[in-house]
Amino acid sequence: MQVEEFATEAADTLGDSLVAVYQYGSNFARGPKAKEAHLLMVVENVEAPLLKDMRPLAKRAREANYHIRFDTHNDIVCCADVFPVFVLELIDTKSLLQGKDVLADLSVHSDHLRSRVEQNLRVLHRDLLAAFVADEDHKALALHLRQAVRRSVYLLRALGIACEIDLPKLPTVEQLIDEVVGKLLPDTNRGIWHRLRRMANYEDSVPGDKLDELFGETLKAYSELVDAVDKLEA
Repeated sequence: MQVEEFATEAADTLGDSLVAVYQYGSNFARGPKAKEAHLLMVVENVEAPLLKDMRPLAKRAREANYHIRFDTHNDIVCCADVFPVFVLELIDTKSLLQGKDVLADLSVHSDHLRSRVEQNLRVLHRDLLAAFVADEDHKALALHLRQAVRRSVYLLRALGIACEIDLPKLPTVEQLIDEVVGKLLPDTNRGIWHRLRRMANYEDSVPGDKLDELFGETLKAYSELVDAVDKLEA
C-alpha cells in the first residue's frame, strides 16, 4: 500500500472528523528496519467513538509497516515547546497528503525551550548510561547510540532557537554540530560529535572491540553538553 492510498482510505473512513494527513520524518540515522513511513493524522477530537473508527486504519498501518500518530490541531500547537524534537522534525519534513494544511504556520518559540531541552538531554544521557550497564551486545549498543544521536539532532536545533544562534532554515547535522555545540562548548573538540554523526548515519562502522570506548566518549560528551545547557540563563 502506498501512503497516498492510505491517506485516501483514512479520509473515506473518518469523513469530516479527519482534518489532515501528513507524511513526515527525517531519513537521518534510519536503519534498514525502520518504518516505511511516519504519518500524522490530524483529527477533530480523540474521543472514544472516533478512536474506534481508527482501529481498522491502525491495523492497516501495521500491515504496511507505517507508524501513525493521531493528534488534534490544538494538541500539536500546544506541545510545540514541550516536545521540540517531534515538532521540529515535523516542521522540517511534513508533506500534506490529505485535507487542509493546518500546520503551515507551526513554529517553536524560545519560551521555556532551554529547560525543555535540558530535561530531554538529561533523560537521554541517563538512558544511555542504563543501556551501557545493562547490555553487552555490540549491535544493541550501536542501536542505542544511533537512536540517541538521531534525537539529539533536533535537540541541537531547539538549542539553536533558544540561544538565538543564526542557522539556515534547514541546517545540516554538520552545521548544527559546528554552530550549536561550538557555541556552547567553544574549548571542546567536536570530533566525537562528528564521529557519532557518521556512525549514526551508517557512513562509518565501529568495530565491536572499539564500541565500549566510543560509548564512554559519548557519555562524556553528553555530560559536558548538559552542563553547558544548565549554565545558560533560563
